[in-house]
Amino acid sequence: DLDNVDEAMLRGAEFDIEISITDPLSVHADVSYVQGEDTKNKTDLPSIAPLRLTGGVKLDFSFGLSAFFDAVYTAKQDKVPEGMEESESWIRLDAGMSWEFMLSETEHRIFVACTNILDNTYYDYLTMSLNGYSFNEPGRSLKAGYAVQF
Repeated sequence: DLDNVDEAMLRGAEFDIEISITDPLSVHADVSYVQGEDTKNKTDLPSIAPLRLTGGVKLDFSFGLSAFFDAVYTAKQDKVPEGMEESESWIRLDAGMSWEFMLSETEHRIFVACTNILDNTYYDYLTMSLNGYSFNEPGRSLKAGYAVQF
């Protein structure tokens, strides 16, 4: 049984920073947090992401080759409406590399990346359904691709 929210208040913030340490090394971090409330019924809103921290390093060489390593932390979500499950906190490690180059006035990119390097089992609060189903996020995932921009 789904109900629309009459009035809601969302409060949150996001902070993003990237610092160039040396050429080609940089570090970056992102922090985001949102809290939502159904102001008419004085209850927490469903499907609001918990605190999320992302940090990592990137190597970006002048000849188009780049590589990254990121860590993603998501806090447990315990501000949930009555009857909904809370989610646990989790950490995920990701890495990848790419090569960008110009050819015949078109921009080309070849890339490979690995998500969830440690193959942890976790679920994101945003993938939980209102009727109680929890969907695990993918295990270790490898992807490779080639993109052309013209």
